[in-house]
Amino acid sequence: MNRRNIYLGENPVNINEAPVEGAFVELDGERFYKISNVDRMPDFFMSLVSASDQWMFISSNGSLTAGRRNSESALFPYYSEDKIHDYRGKTGSRTLILVKQEKKLKLWEPFDGSPGIYKVKRNLYKNLLSNKLIFEEINEDLELSFRYAWCNSDRFGFVKQSKLMNHGSLQLELELLDGLQNILPSSADPGLQLSSSNLLDAYKRQELIRGTTLGIYRLSSVPTDAAEPSESLRVNTVWCEGLKEDAILLSALQVQAFRAGFPLKTEQDIKATRGAYFVHAPMLLPAGECHHWSLVAEVDQEKCAACLTCYRACPHGAIEPNTTQHRMDILDPACWQCGICAAVCPGRALEHGVLRDADADVQIARHAAPRRRLGGAPYPTRRRAARCRLPAGCRSRWG
Repeated sequence: MNRRNIYLGENPVNINEAPVEGAFVELDGERFYKISNVDRMPDFFMSLVSASDQWMFISSNGSLTAGRRNSESALFPYYSEDKIHDYRGKTGSRTLILVKQEKKLKLWEPFDGSPGIYKVKRNLYKNLLSNKLIFEEINEDLELSFRYAWCNSDRFGFVKQSKLMNHGSLQLELELLDGLQNILPSSADPGLQLSSSNLLDAYKRQELIRGTTLGIYRLSSVPTDAAEPSESLRVNTVWCEGLKEDAILLSALQVQAFRAGFPLKTEQDIKATRGAYFVHAPMLLPAGECHHWSLVAEVDQEKCAACLTCYRACPHGAIEPNTTQHRMDILDPACWQCGICAAVCPGRALEHGVLRDADADVQIARHAAPRRRLGGAPYPTRRRAARCRLPAGCRSRWG
């Protein structure tokens, strides 16, 4: 079929007419299935598997939803398949690159769905274990290629690993704006997100921890009609490694300014706006070299607010405030592991679980003397003994 030539101003619109092909390939010692020229296919849906409680559903155009356990612990909005396809460029990864060539700044937006003036090829890779997915765009005009991969980490969360490669013979001066869009705060109600997303947006708040690249995403308060205080004490987090950042953005408000050539300013505290995380980094990329960096996102980070509730409730004096670190310290020798602190903590920054028999034997041997609660009631017997585990925010002084 003959195609007519279309122009954007004086520049012809470049369309990739190469056929779609599939083959097994090796990347960094790992076997992947590669779909070449994937942009010539209709959008399709994929999932990434995990050995833990992480889940991710992603469109071949890059839009996605992800989280842990269920939709109530989502990092990106939990929508149906058709809406995820439609949110291309609005949810998930987004990258913009300014390339200085011949005293001109040329803008390149990899994986942008609009007709482009560059000759590009887009490929998709998925490994045999189905726990890693790679998007690749090769810009033949700028002699650059950009690749990012999604993978899971039970310890750190969702990891986006990026790689920018210079295939030309000259060193390139670049400005990079890379990040994630439409990041949800922790404890966002999925029903409210579906029915009244504009109302939920009004409760969103993003903060940047000074001196770090760590952005936290939370609700200013839990939306409720009840006449009672309802504070949100959990946060979602995003941080960056591998870039010398010039500015960090917590929303998409300055993306258009970057596209227009204006300087960017770091955002420290953003309210009532959809969350995003962008890193602005200038760099020099030598010929034949590449640069790697990573963005790491996690959901439901439990947060100790140093509210002193556990300190007041502990009958053994085993908890003391650490005013310099803004947290609570648990004194192991004094702790009887009764679980009262975990029961009263409003932010669930302490976790209370049943001991295994072997653990209970250790505790019984350690505290051979009879132990009693305030008021004289005995503590639980061996099989009802309990322990406290310390997530981020609380710390044991004895390791």
